[in-house]
Amino acid sequence: MLTRRILLISIVLISGCTVFNSTQKESSDSLFSIDGEPHYSDEFIYAFSKNNQTDNVTQDSIDNYLDLYVKFRLKVKAAKDLGYDTTASFKKEFAQYKDQLQASYLSPKKEQEALIKQAYERSLWEVKASHILIELKPNATPEDTLAAYNKIASIRSKAISGESFEKLARQFSEDPSAKQNGGELGYFSALQMVYPFENAAFETPVGQISEPVRTRFGYHIVKVEDKRKNEGKIEVAHIMVRSTPKDSEDLKKAAKAKIEKIDSLLRSSDDWNKTCKAYSEDKNSVYNNGMLRPFSRGQIVPEFETTAFNLKNPGDISEPVQTQFGWHIIKLIKKIPVGSFAEERDDLARKVSRDSRSSLPEDEMLKKLKAENHFEQNEMVIQNITTPNANTHLNFPDTTWLFSIGGQQVPIAVFKKRYNVKSTPEKIKQSILSFGDSLVIAYEKEHLEEKYPEYKYLVNEYYDGILLFSIMEDSVWNKAMTDSLGLKRFYDSHKSNYLANMMDTTIFYSNQESTIDAVIERDSENSADWETLKSNLLEEYNISPLTLRVVSRDNAMWNRTISTLTSRNINPIEVYGNWYWVRIREELKPQPLNNVKGKVITEYQNELDDQWVMNLKARYPVEVNKKKLKKVYEHFKATK
Repeated sequence: MLTRRILLISIVLISGCTVFNSTQKESSDSLFSIDGEPHYSDEFIYAFSKNNQTDNVTQDSIDNYLDLYVKFRLKVKAAKDLGYDTTASFKKEFAQYKDQLQASYLSPKKEQEALIKQAYERSLWEVKASHILIELKPNATPEDTLAAYNKIASIRSKAISGESFEKLARQFSEDPSAKQNGGELGYFSALQMVYPFENAAFETPVGQISEPVRTRFGYHIVKVEDKRKNEGKIEVAHIMVRSTPKDSEDLKKAAKAKIEKIDSLLRSSDDWNKTCKAYSEDKNSVYNNGMLRPFSRGQIVPEFETTAFNLKNPGDISEPVQTQFGWHIIKLIKKIPVGSFAEERDDLARKVSRDSRSSLPEDEMLKKLKAENHFEQNEMVIQNITTPNANTHLNFPDTTWLFSIGGQQVPIAVFKKRYNVKSTPEKIKQSILSFGDSLVIAYEKEHLEEKYPEYKYLVNEYYDGILLFSIMEDSVWNKAMTDSLGLKRFYDSHKSNYLANMMDTTIFYSNQESTIDAVIERDSENSADWETLKSNLLEEYNISPLTLRVVSRDNAMWNRTISTLTSRNINPIEVYGNWYWVRIREELKPQPLNNVKGKVITEYQNELDDQWVMNLKARYPVEVNKKKLKKVYEHFKATK
């Protein structure tokens, strides 16, 4: 599938834009026609410009590309005539591509990237803040919402007037922890609080109190107490002795005595690992020498966090510190500063995608699309439908319009067919709004070609690219791969294309130097094959196989002799009383088919393609409008 995708992309690059509304153009205005079907200059100019990213455009380069482009159009026409675009596989693949392309146009990438960058910029800082919460359900009535807002606004006025924020939090905040901590949240950074709360904390100056901010928990006011550079994460190990507030006094004393003993052992010995394994009661970390996952501010209980971050250098060990879980001694392993945006981006992107803020870009996009496409909703109908005490909701005539987009009204009957209308008014309202959003997206998809010309080009390119790939696969590529007889015939008739330097080496040896000299002399006069040479030597010099021998390639003497050669111009050499002469000849010989099969298949495919194009041209007459072609030349000349 990957190979198919790569080849298809290459084909699309050749095709350029291909389908235009020919009904709006006269056939006489076409650049060329195939069997009477017109193709216009603008489609060719687009395709040529896309695939020729150079300023050196010549008439020859235009002519050459036009030849390629006409061949491409011939093949696509053949595919359509054969019904390739009616197959289930074609429809499925094209639909998948079109869905992906539409999603890319409807994806608010710019806004999403802005959220990721914002998260990174905020992650460089830590904010210390306190808050006061007045609880409010997300689906609260307008009356309850107003009451909650007025209450938080009144508390804010008291705080602005100088009353203690901590006392106000203990008195009024509906956050259960406020009674103990006075609303204090400690330090936190980006992506650690719900997004509206994070915005209030990072956008409010130090020492000031935010305006009321609504989250899914209710209304908050946030007092920013400090802002500092983010220290990043730290990696620590700890030794733990369990002790909880519910333990008896005896157990608490025993836990404290044990941690003090461990502390004393560590002060007198550097063997952290041994001490940890012997005494730590944290089953999750004891077998890893107490190691914990790296953490940042706000991710662990405050007492542990403060002590850990106060350690300065790797290897430093804290004094015992108590948390709600027990006693701890902490060892700093390393500090991990915040990385660059490039280093942190992927992790931030994942976190943003899981956060409530991830819906904001889509919300903004929908708002924009609704304005662009003149979207309206029938507020009177929606209000009546969603009134809690209305027993007759949806008892409107089916023709009553619910939404209008692009000047077209959508009746309430369409909604009734798609959604469960026997539900609570609140759920029906959510369904109606969701239905409206889906209408906006569907309308936008239908009109992408009008708004984005390049979208139209890409859709058409891929449409024709799939057709071209499929018919090339059947008519050329697979045929060349499977037609073994045709491939052999092609190889036999083109052997001269696959020549290679082949070395013909023969070793002659004799115990008489004069015999070898005679061989050399005779060979230099007439470089014959070995059998002819042997016959001549026997006739003229009375040299027989008993006095002259030839070494075969599988003879040990062959390798030993060849290993002594240092030049291709060989003189007789003596080895252990025998005289040797090596005759080396180079000849251009055809390589075996198996050695060059890949190259032969490629060239056979080219021949099949050329023959196919010739047949297509005979079947579909091609006519080029010379006047229009001249204007194409002038177009590129003017754009230089």
